[in-house]
Amino acid sequence: MITKIKATVIGWYGTETIGDRAILAGIIRLLSEVASDITIELGSLYPILSERTLRDDGQFFEQCARQSSLKISLFDSQNRRELEHSICHSDVTIMGGGPLMDIEQMYTVEYAFSYAKRKKKKTILLGCGYGPLEKTETIDCANRILNLADLSIMRDTNAPHATATNLIDPAAFACLEFQQNHPEEKTGDFYAINIRDITAAGGHYPTNNDSDKYLIEWLQRFVNEVDKPIQLVPMHTFSVGGDDRIILNRVAKEIHSPKVEILTFPPSLEETMSIYRNARLCIGMRFHAVLMQTILNGNNIILDYTDPKHGKIIELIRQLNIEDAYRERYLSVSQVHSDITINPFKDMPYELDMTRIEQYLDTYTKLIAHTLER
Repeated sequence: MITKIKATVIGWYGTETIGDRAILAGIIRLLSEVASDITIELGSLYPILSERTLRDDGQFFEQCARQSSLKISLFDSQNRRELEHSICHSDVTIMGGGPLMDIEQMYTVEYAFSYAKRKKKKTILLGCGYGPLEKTETIDCANRILNLADLSIMRDTNAPHATATNLIDPAAFACLEFQQNHPEEKTGDFYAINIRDITAAGGHYPTNNDSDKYLIEWLQRFVNEVDKPIQLVPMHTFSVGGDDRIILNRVAKEIHSPKVEILTFPPSLEETMSIYRNARLCIGMRFHAVLMQTILNGNNIILDYTDPKHGKIIELIRQLNIEDAYRERYLSVSQVHSDITINPFKDMPYELDMTRIEQYLDTYTKLIAHTLER
C-alpha cells in the first residue's frame, strides 16, 4: 500500500448535488484502500457552497477515509494560481465524477490536466459520465481530457476512447460505507420520492409534451392510494443546476395532500441515504437518487429521464445485473404512452448482493494503485 496520497480533486464542486457529495465520499473511500494517509485539496466553482458540504458531510468523509482527522481543504478552481498551486503540491489530479458535458468549465478541467502533465503529475478521470455533449467544441475538449488522463474510468460506455474502463459510479462506495455502518432494519413508515425538472437539465434528454403532466397524474394516483406520509426529497438545493425544491413545491401544490411533506432544509449526504434506506418504498428520478434507492433500499421504482437504451440509468441497472428484477418497476419518462405499466402499490423488495459493489471497489483500487505506482 502507498503510505501517503495528496490529491487535487476537481469537477463540478461548488454546484454539487447530493450525488456529487456521494461521489466525493466514494473517492475518499477508494483512496483509503490505496493509501493509509490521505490529503484532499477540493477545487470548487463556488467555494461558499462547498464549505457547507464539508461542514455537513465532514464526519462521514472521515469515516470513509478510515482516518480520525481527514485533511481536506478548499480552493477556487477557477482561480488559475490556486489551481496550479494545488496541482504542484499534489501527487494526482482527479476529475471527481459527474459528467463531461456541454459547460464552459470543461476548459478548466482540460487546463488542469494539461498543467498536471507538464508538472509530471498523475491525472485520473474517476467514474465520470460522458455527455450530454452536443457542441463540437465541447466534444473536442472532452476527448482532449480523455487523452490527457493517465487513467480513465467512466460510469457509462459512451466515451469514444479505447483506453476508458467502464465501471460503476463511485457514489456506490459511499452507499457501501453507509450500509456497512448502518445494518439496522428500515422503519418503513413513510415513502420517499425524488423527481427533477427535466427542463433544468438543458433540454438534452428525451421527453414528450405530456411527460410533466403524466408524472404529476401518476404521483397523484400514488398519493391517493397509499396510507403513509410521503417525503419529497431534493437531491440538489442550489440554483445552478436546478434546485429540486422548485418542482417539488409545484408538484406538492398540484397534488394538494396533507400526506405530502417537502424537505425544504437541505439534507446532508448521510441524512439523504438514511431517508432512502428507511423508506417503505422509494421513487427516484435523478441518477444518484436511483443509485442510492436501489443499493440501500431495493423496494424502489425508477423514473428514467435519460435514454432508455444507452443512458446512465439503464447503464447502472446493467452494471448491477438487475434488469430482470426491475422489469416491473422501471418507467422511461420519454415513453409515457408506451405499454409499460407499473403497480406502485405492490411491495417488490429486492436485496442487492453487496459483494458486487465490493468487486467494483476492488477493481477501482487496483487500477488506481497501478496508475500511481508506475
